[in-house]
Order: sequence, then structure tokens, then C-alpha cells
Amino acid sequence: MVVVWAGWTLAVLLAGVVFWAALTFAREGAWRALLMDPLAANGSRYGLTWAEQGLNVTIRVAAG
Repeated sequence: MVVVWAGWTLAVLLAGVVFWAALTFAREGAWRALLMDPLAANGSRYGLTWAEQGLNVTIRVAAG
């Protein structure tokens, strides 16, 4: 029973994160900026939020 509750809790949290990300990136220019230059050193020139800039940093680190 605990495993079921843990699974549902994680599923709901993940759904919330996905929903929040979709709303965040739905802003004007966010997708375009990521598609045009996802490895940009200065994401703020696109007017990105701190979360989007964090994603850019994550992509840069993952890309090596």
C-alpha cells in the first residue's frame, strides 16, 4: 500500500512539473530561443526565466 501511495505521489508531482514546464515554455519566444540557441551562454538575452536559464545550463553541462 505504501508503494502504491508513493507511486501516485511521484506521478502527481511529475505531472505538476510537466504542466508547469509547459506553461513556462509556452511564453512568447521561449521555445524559439531554445531551438535557435540552446547552448547560449547568456540565455537572458531572450528574456528567459530563471528556470529556462537553468535548463540551458543543464544542457550545456550534459553536452560537455
